[in-house]
Amino acid sequence: MEVIRIPAGALPADIPRGEFAERVLEAVKDSLLGKIMKTAVSDSTDSLLKKEMTKLADEVIKFRQAMSKRMLEDRSLDKKEPVCLERLPDSFEAGWKEWKSAWDNREELAYRAFIETMTSPESEE
Repeated sequence: MEVIRIPAGALPADIPRGEFAERVLEAVKDSLLGKIMKTAVSDSTDSLLKKEMTKLADEVIKFRQAMSKRMLEDRSLDKKEPVCLERLPDSFEAGWKEWKSAWDNREELAYRAFIETMTSPESEE
């Protein structure tokens, strides 16, 4: 059960029944319209968020598939430093940044950043 409050100062001590009913209905209407708008806005933004998450998931899958395909085809990896799996998360992040920012040759730039990060010699800290 929901309680709808009418501010105490809004009602005089002695008020005709019709005016009281009108003020109560107005408070109920305002509360109900507020709930309807809140629900409508929430549903709309939830729908938008779901669409964007789906697009992002699709892009990440394309990115991952492109990196896998390129690695399998890349014969130059035999001549590079060994792949460091500990740097795999950083490699994906570096490649993803390029994938998101470039459109003309994003696969090439992303793959280059991905491989360079994964095959770069370990930095001495």
